[in-house]
Amino acid sequence: MLKASLITFLTLFICSISLAQQYSQSGVIHTDMQLYTKNGIQINGTSKEMHIEYPVQDQKMEVTLDPHTIKTDNIEFDQQLYDCLLEDFVFVAELDASSLEYHSNYNETIELQTRATINNVTQNVMLYLIISNKKTTNRNVMEISGKGRISISDFKLDEIFPNLEGELIVRFTQNLIITY
Repeated sequence: MLKASLITFLTLFICSISLAQQYSQSGVIHTDMQLYTKNGIQINGTSKEMHIEYPVQDQKMEVTLDPHTIKTDNIEFDQQLYDCLLEDFVFVAELDASSLEYHSNYNETIELQTRATINNVTQNVMLYLIISNKKTTNRNVMEISGKGRISISDFKLDEIFPNLEGELIVRFTQNLIITY
């Protein structure tokens, strides 16, 4: 009886520890974008409104960006972006964030096949992550940098912005703290 009680207690204790892990974003996610007009003029943009979540139960990474939060160095494009009816850019990739928790690492590179939904079009997009983290007894501090290239024509963005061509290059940096 004592042995069964001890096993039950240990099982509940281990389950409570694994459920007690908490992922919390530290600071804003800095997002930089780059694209080109048909005349070869480069447009650079930034946003601090990107959201990245790591639902533990789904083992996924979900990236969401409202395109209306992007501010660029091109006044005409900013006005077009402000006036358009684009929904959030959403990227979903399979990533078990808990697999990064058990050791410290430096510049670990991960290549992710991502399902991107932009302008009501869903396509596969490659996303490249570089992860550095420092693990201690009760927390793990991570810096995650990501980069992806999005074809403007694949997502029919050239229909909304006829002056653009090529790719939209997106780069972001996120600090993530996992507490135990």
